[in-house]
Amino acid sequence: MKKIEIESQINEKEYIKLMYTITYRRPIMIILTVVGVFMLFLGIRYVIVFDKWEDIPFQMLIFGFAISILLPIFMYWSSKRSFNATPRIREKMIYTFDTEEIHILGESFNSSMSWDKVFKIRETKEWLLLYQNKIVANLIPKSSFSTEEYSALKEIIAAHPALNTKLKS
Repeated sequence: MKKIEIESQINEKEYIKLMYTITYRRPIMIILTVVGVFMLFLGIRYVIVFDKWEDIPFQMLIFGFAISILLPIFMYWSSKRSFNATPRIREKMIYTFDTEEIHILGESFNSSMSWDKVFKIRETKEWLLLYQNKIVANLIPKSSFSTEEYSALKEIIAAHPALNTKLKS
């Protein structure tokens, strides 16, 4: 039976970066951002080109500013507040993966779950996300794995074809 044990700890900067990655990989967020930047550009262009200060397109400028500037700032504050309000995110954790279950040992908790209880698994460039449901996920930096450990983990995951996975090859 294959068994992989890794240790990880997430810092605030990594967490905030991950929250941006998760949010801005959704198509609706990409579309909203493009529309917001475009509207901001058009509003500024209108003021510069036509030099009509009495007909400033306030709605266009406000919407563009809110989507392209205020939303990322709000996300930063929200992610920072979430990180600081959830002590378990900051704990050093030891993950043990085998063919039967995932065991997680934190500084203040000890948890196990079988692979069939994993809702889905997603991979980004720097993270492995093991979702327990649609919202809650275990965030594991890929830097915690050696190349061999990560390959072995992919083999363990592949042994469970019922899992909803999106891993890079």
